[in-house]
Order: sequence, then structure tokens, then C-alpha cells
Amino acid sequence: MSCSTTNSENKINEIDCEQSEADQSLSDKSSRNRSQLKVPKTDGAIFSIPEFSQSSSLIESNKVLFKENDSCITLKSFRALRESARKEILEAAIGYTSVINPNQKSVPLPETFIVTGHQPALYHSGVWIKNFTAGLLAKKHNGVAINLIVDNDLMTSESIKVPVTKADGIHPGNIEMENIPFDTPHAKQPWEEVKIQDADLFSEFGNRVQSKIQSWNSHSVISEMWPTAVDMSTKSSSLRDCLTAARHLMERKWGNEILEIPISQLCKLPSFSVFLIHILKHLDCFHKVYNTALLEFRNQYKIRSHTHPVPDLKKEGELLEAPFWIWKKGDTKRHQLMVQNDQGTLTLSYNHIELFKVDVMSENLNEILNYELKQLNSNGYRIRTRALTTTLFARLFLGDLFIHGIGGAKYDEMTDVIIQKFYGLEPPRFLTLSATAHLPFQKPLDVDQINLERVHYLQRDLQYNPERYLDSKNGVNVKNLISEKEELIRAQKEAKKSGLSRSQRRKCSRENRQRYHNFLNVRNQLFEMSTEQEEQLKAEEQRLQDLKRENEKIQDREYSFCLFPVEKLHALMTSL
Repeated sequence: MSCSTTNSENKINEIDCEQSEADQSLSDKSSRNRSQLKVPKTDGAIFSIPEFSQSSSLIESNKVLFKENDSCITLKSFRALRESARKEILEAAIGYTSVINPNQKSVPLPETFIVTGHQPALYHSGVWIKNFTAGLLAKKHNGVAINLIVDNDLMTSESIKVPVTKADGIHPGNIEMENIPFDTPHAKQPWEEVKIQDADLFSEFGNRVQSKIQSWNSHSVISEMWPTAVDMSTKSSSLRDCLTAARHLMERKWGNEILEIPISQLCKLPSFSVFLIHILKHLDCFHKVYNTALLEFRNQYKIRSHTHPVPDLKKEGELLEAPFWIWKKGDTKRHQLMVQNDQGTLTLSYNHIELFKVDVMSENLNEILNYELKQLNSNGYRIRTRALTTTLFARLFLGDLFIHGIGGAKYDEMTDVIIQKFYGLEPPRFLTLSATAHLPFQKPLDVDQINLERVHYLQRDLQYNPERYLDSKNGVNVKNLISEKEELIRAQKEAKKSGLSRSQRRKCSRENRQRYHNFLNVRNQLFEMSTEQEEQLKAEEQRLQDLKRENEKIQDREYSFCLFPVEKLHALMTSL
């Protein structure tokens, strides 16, 4: 397909936006049942939708879909832009990976790209398995695996939680949580801006963690990987680089081949500029599609919050919010990128600060926009993707298969709709993958949810039928009250309810009310006599609740992967 530049193409138009509105809705298009996206509970369980055995057919069907598309993205055909993006990201990923791994070799351009991504944090094992799966599929298909380091997200913690058991036996309250810091507190910043502040604290992090888990884990992942993080800190003060290097080289030890690329570098690629410019030029249509898809998503899943799964794109007068973050180097806050099209003049701004203006009727609008965006970058401004635009670009222009976690898969139904309605394309399918691993610091305690439900049933039954828990030992008064309650119930059952005159119904109504008040009085007296039984059930409920909370700590899947024994985690990561 030839994509030539014309005045009509340069106009901010609807891209058949009105026609797209008639397309199938989110609920019609969704090929996944969101109720299936549930965290696996069992230790060692691997969750995959679709089944992992279908991964190869997913890849091949996506390849066919990409080959059939000949739509135009600004000045390039879809296929040409996709080809450029893959070449550029491969080169950039090799370059970045060589920084954290000097042994990284050049890689020829493959036919298959497997892409995944996450923040550069010390996340849980269910996240890490995506990298190993990407590497496995890339190897199987003679391709390359790329991990997108989401460094445009805010870093939210400088520590990890570590379970510490007391030495005085197994009982509720035996497990305490300690937050072990790897650095002093930072201002809330995107990962790409975060530098290590306390080199000594960072250097000793591995030893401090190992000392806490030594009694049950003498050969931990942290003990093997942290020397790499410390070594990297002598070459780069970037926390992102140090944590990525430690995790990456641990994967290489286990035979996993994957390239790394930060989102901050992806957003500097020429192909990404084309993607960005196309959305900015057609923001009115994108804005409508995005917010409509979000509204459908909330309605379908009965979500009341206006910020979940993501906020709407705002409209302030003539200003439209673009689906990108912007900030200036050193800022501690990300801002919305705002765009205004005022009678043919396109203005970009943020936080009421004007960035630049361009004439949308200009013959070389794309070149002008590209130049202005490069100038912003040179002046320290960062324009970065947000969650949906990250996966939008990755799924359309980079990967033959994108691997999501459960959280990402839940909101990416929206991305499917955006791909269909804004680009007019059939959405490529993705793989949803996660896993659960339990730390082996303590065996689960003997508590059954059925037992807890049984106690709750007995508590309710005691309140409404206290006589069942009282016997003759409780005295004559109890026997009399039980007899009175039985008589009141019998009388109520025998009370005539039909064939009565109006005056008789009024009389019966007064008698029924009095009978009911007498019944409540008798039942309450019986309940007051069952104090001992009530206290016993409360004590049992408290015991079971305490055990349940303790088990939640023991079986928590959110512990960092670096706390696990090497042998256990290696077995899980390579089990596919």
C-alpha cells in the first residue's frame, strides 16, 4: 500500500470514527471470560489462558493477521511501520542488554518476537515466570524474547516484606512482617528518574535479607543475585539498571535468553514517534474510542469507580488529554499531555504550560511534529506511554505474541476495542500467564474454611434456637421457657388466617403481635442463659480466624522472588 502525504491526510479527521462506533462492542468482541482470570492458589500452580499448549497456534494466527493488514499509519503502511519498529527495538534492546550484560552478543533479525514486560521491581514469582515463558517460546520458534522494563511507572517502595518467625513455637501471631529497605526513601518518581541514594544500604541489602531467612533458606536467590546488583551500582547509579542486571543475569544462569529494553528508550525510537504522531493528529477520534471502550468495560463488569481500570481521558474546554505521560527531567510528578486543535492550529501543553504549536494544514506536518518532539526530548522533557498505549504499541508493532499477567489481561480487553475501532484491525491475541509459589518457611497451619463456616452457623443457630444448647442441668426455669416457646409456636401455627371478618382480622392481628413479642422475650431469656456456649463459640471463631490470618501470611504469593530457595524457584521457572 502506498502512503503518500496529502492535505486531506494531514487534517485531524475522524478516521471513519463514526463508522467504527457501529462495530461490535467490547462485550461482543471479548474472547476471554474475565471471571476465569483468577490468581492460582496452590503452591507451584501455573495459570495460563489460553492453555500454554496453544501458544504456538496463537503465534502463527497472529502472524497471518499481521501479514493481511495493509492499513496506513501516518506516512507508513502498517507492515512497513511494524518492520521498522522490530528492527529498531531489536537494536536498542541489544544495546541496553549489553550495558547490564557485557557478554550479550549481537542477534540477527528473527521472524518471531515474543514480548512481555513489567516494572523493574523485586516482584513476586508469578510475574517472573513470564520472562522464562517468553524465552522458551522464542527459542522454540527461532525468535527473540524482549522484556519491556516499565520504567515510566512510579516507584512505590524502597523495601520488600520478609516474613520472620518467632522461636517460641507455632501459634497465632508467630509470624511477623519486616520491611527490609534496599535504599532510603525516595520522592515519588518514575523509575527512570530514580537513583540510588545510600550506596552502603544498597550494598548490604542482600546480607540483611539473608540473615532474616537463614534459618529456613541457606541457598536463596537473593544471595546469588545481589552481588550482581552491587557490581552494577559501581557502573550506574540507576536503580532500574541495578535491579534489572541482577534479575537478568540470574535468568541467564538458568539458561533463559531474553533481551531487555526500558520503555524510556522505546519511546525514543523513530517508529514510536510515528505511532505517537498518528494518535496526536487523530486525537479527537482516539479520545472518543478510548472513553467509549472504558465506559463499556465498566458497564460490563459493573465497575463504579471512575478511576478503574484506568481514568477517562479528560476534556477541558477545547483541550483533549492524550494517552501519554509528560514530565521534565527531575520532576517528581507525571502530568497529562494535553492537545488543542484550534481552527487548524495544533497546540501541545501540560500543566498549563504551552510546549509548541503547529499548523495542521502544513504539507510537512509529520516532519514538523517529529522535529518538535525531538526538541522536547533534547530539552529534558519525557513523553512516555501509559498502560494501554504501552501494550497497544507492543501488541501491534513489536510482538508476534504478547504475554500478559492477570492484572494486565483484565484491562487489555479495552485495548482490543481500541485496536478494532481506531485502527480498524482485528486484535492480535495474547497469552495470559501467572504462577503461585509459597515460601517454605513454615508449613500451613491446620485450619479449614469449612470449620469456620460451621462455627458461624452455630453462632446464628444459638441466637435463634438457644434451647438446643441448653439441657436439664440449666434448671426448671429453662424447661418452663422452652415449653412456653413451643406453645407460642404451636399457637401461631394454629391461628386461623382466612374466612375472618374485618373485626376478627383486627383482633387476630393484635393477638399475633402480642404473641410475637412474647416469643422474642422468651427467646432472649433463653439466649441470655447460654452465655457460656456463646463465649465458647466466640473463642473458637477467634482461634480459627487467627489461624486463617497466619495461613494467609504463610501462603502469600506476593513475596519477592528473591526470597525463595534457588532450587525451588528454578524448578518452577523452568517447569514449562
